[in-house]
Amino acid sequence: MSEPKYYRLKVVEEYTDKGTGEVKERWNDVGVAFPMTKSGGFRIKLPLLGKDILMLPPKDGEEAPEIDGEEG
Repeated sequence: MSEPKYYRLKVVEEYTDKGTGEVKERWNDVGVAFPMTKSGGFRIKLPLLGKDILMLPPKDGEEAPEIDGEEG
């Protein structure tokens, strides 16, 4: 199977169903990620922020950074 040309990016949002009062989740589209063939990373487009982000694989021996006090 060949690699997809792009990936859809989604975030989960909690909401309360007005009819039942039950807390539920829904997934919302927030952007797309395009694989970069030369670097092995991704170009991420987030229209709501008006930003393009590059996600590159770690360099050899590179440690994952801590994010919000959690280990990656």
